Formats: sequence, structure tokens, C-alpha cells
Amino acid sequence: MTQKIGFIGIGMFAVYTVKGLRNGGNNDTIYLSPRGKKNADELAKTQQCTVLDSNQAVIDNSDIIIISVRPEQYSELSSQIKVPNGKIIVSAMAGIGIDLLKSTLNISDNVYRTLPVCCAESRSGLVPVYPSDNKQVNELLSLLGSLCLLNEENEFNGASIASCINGSFYFWYDEMVKWFIKQGYSEDLSRSFVFENIIGTIEYAKLHKDKTLSDIGASIATDGTYTQAGYKELTESGGLTSWSSALDKIKDRFDN
Repeated sequence: MTQKIGFIGIGMFAVYTVKGLRNGGNNDTIYLSPRGKKNADELAKTQQCTVLDSNQAVIDNSDIIIISVRPEQYSELSSQIKVPNGKIIVSAMAGIGIDLLKSTLNISDNVYRTLPVCCAESRSGLVPVYPSDNKQVNELLSLLGSLCLLNEENEFNGASIASCINGSFYFWYDEMVKWFIKQGYSEDLSRSFVFENIIGTIEYAKLHKDKTLSDIGASIATDGTYTQAGYKELTESGGLTSWSSALDKIKDRFDN
């Protein structure tokens, strides 16, 4: 089915989402709002998109409108646009719930939320969707990664927290990669050391769903092993519990 997709807010989210859709074989017409001119011009040139002259023009010409402005910019945006009947709105804004979207846009249905992360460009990672009752929305977003269909908004909030911590993983990976580089290994080899081991742990954990993650770790970090020495340092330095603290901070932002 040919459809017209519009993006309002052309930041990094729009860049990696549009690229992910195209990488997944999507050939729909894609319209872009004019804000974020540098990104919009790049997408127009490389991803066969069309930049329109206003947010309202994007809405009027699109079947599905993906709103990806920063949450603090949404109030101003919502006061400037009108959504005609029959349009599908997909919000990619963290922390703004369905009820608020409906009330501020003055619409009663066809409103959805999603929050894929940058790996959507490579068509991987979690792609949460709430509500999950629209086949058209689900089929489109499934091109971006592993579709996670959610039935409650609280579930989506949990997925959003996971999406927000995702960016911090890169700093963790970078810390380890830089350590290996300091030992004299090339950057490519250092990245391979880190990335392939991380991917391997994930695949092994998926294979053994009958075991808790801590049980798997304990079966490896046994007494006297090198693995246990590293695990002990991480535990005693707070390196593990700091991740829970970071999740608490993100949740506090959502709650407040």
C-alpha cells in the first residue's frame, strides 16, 4: 500500500528513522517539515524526501504524521497546527502521554506512541508501539527493528526508559574500547574485542531463557577466575548499581 508519511521535527530521530525505513525497502512518499534545515536537506538529497514549507503542510499532505520535536517544544507546536479527521499521528516524544496528545491536538483517535533509538537506522533494536491496534502503523514501524507491541501506557513508559538509557551504553563501550587501545591494540581490534563479546552475551542469554542473568554470570565468575576478579571490582566500586541509579534518574524525569 502506497502512503504518504510526514515528519515534524527533523532532528537526529528523523534522520535515523527515515534512513531505517529506506534501508528496509520503504518507498513511500516522505514529507519533511522545514525546521532542522541541515538534516532536512540531507534527507531530501540522499533519501528521496520532500521538504515542505510548514508543519501544517506536512500534516495536510500526509497520511501518517510522525512528531519528533523535543518534548519542551511540543506545547508551542500543538498550538500552531490543526489535525484533520482521518490522519494518523505517531508521537516519538518521550514523556507525553496519549491523553495529552489527544487533548492538545483536539482529536479523539488514531494517536500512537513509539520511541525507537538510533540503531533503527540499521533496522535493529527495540521499537515499542502503543497502542498496538493499528496494522498500518505496526507494519511501517516493523521496518525499523524488533517490534514491541504494548497494551498499556505504563508498559510503554518502561520501554521509553530503556530507550533513554540506550545512549549511555555507547559511553560504556567507549570506556572499554579506549582501555584496549591504551594497551596497544588497534581501534578496529579493540572494537571487535568489546562488540563481539557483548553481542555474544546477549545471544547466549536469549538461548538460555530458563536461567536468570545473574545465574549465568555466577556460573562463569567462579572462585579464583579472572572473570570473578573483574566482577568483584565492578561490584565493590558501585559500577553495577550505578546503572540502576541512572535508570532512577530517567524515571524521575518521566514522573515529574
